[in-house]
Amino acid sequence: MKIAKMALVLILVLLLLAGCGAGPTEPEVPEDPGTYFGGVDAKAVMVEVTDGRPVLWEEILYDLVRVRDILESIGPIDDWDAIFEGQPLFEEEVTYNEFSMLYAVEGAMARRAVVQMFEEINGELDPDFAEEMRNLYMEHMGLDEDEFAAHLAETHQTEELFLFVREISAMFGQIQEAHADVTDAQLDAFIEEAGILRAKHILLQVPDGEDDPDTTALIWEIYEELADLTGDELFARFEELLAEYGEDPGMLMNPEGYTFVPGVMVPEFTVGTQVLDLGALGEPIRAFHGYHIILRLPVQHDAIVMMPGGAPPQPLVSMILPGLMQRLLDEAIEAIRYEKTALFFEIVPSEIFALLEQEDEQEDES
Repeated sequence: MKIAKMALVLILVLLLLAGCGAGPTEPEVPEDPGTYFGGVDAKAVMVEVTDGRPVLWEEILYDLVRVRDILESIGPIDDWDAIFEGQPLFEEEVTYNEFSMLYAVEGAMARRAVVQMFEEINGELDPDFAEEMRNLYMEHMGLDEDEFAAHLAETHQTEELFLFVREISAMFGQIQEAHADVTDAQLDAFIEEAGILRAKHILLQVPDGEDDPDTTALIWEIYEELADLTGDELFARFEELLAEYGEDPGMLMNPEGYTFVPGVMVPEFTVGTQVLDLGALGEPIRAFHGYHIILRLPVQHDAIVMMPGGAPPQPLVSMILPGLMQRLLDEAIEAIRYEKTALFFEIVPSEIFALLEQEDEQEDES
């Protein structure tokens, strides 16, 4: 999976985790919970979970609100029964309505996976964590008790749901910290999977992008001097010729070479690096700025990686954590067994979204 897709998927998963949640213990279901939004009981079971807390309607609803906001931020949706082209989470072809329900289930399972992972690392939250977070939120929002209760009602949350949101986020933070010390093997696997490259080059610039016979002759002369060398001999002589002839000022700021993902450098430079074995020297290649002699080098584990689109460089170690956490979450989620109830299949997200729009319009009018 490419970096961009991994990032998108993890962002969606983190939104799922932060959306709402069910605690590690069984909820108390009142005999008459009353109706909730859409005429469904808040505590109505939507998904039965083997050896785990069931997924209730209040949890599904909260995630539906979130997925609606995410999807509509991409662009208006005229037909929720249309196929969601290019969706990143599921292998099968799904409509926007189907995606929304699958997203909600995925979120519920992700939260249960976080609880399990938290238990595996023997994590602990402060006994007063929930109360402190509740008070901090009220203070931040400037709410008193009555206003806080009204706020929860407006956002379709029970207080239990609201507090567990914060617990899940804190749990996930501790899990990330527990896995922050990645191994060399994990870093090497990520470097290969993400296509991260490291190279030095001797650049001879071509003024105005036009060919110059003298420059062409010189670049091949430099290459021929290096071509028969290997190992330390090659590296030492390359450095000497780089210092003597190199015309890329960026090499002075990157003495260890450029460490980058595809899309950062000009295509000729990227491809010219990709086709080389580690420690190998490439023949001169012509690109917009001039002629390059590229020496491919192994990616260092403490490297700062150049990112495309002008994004700030990223430490390699920090780049691996999203993918690592995604894999750990996937494994934990896949181990959870669950079954959707008949009520689950009665929910049509677009109908729920229409009711939410009506509610918003009524609030605006009042």
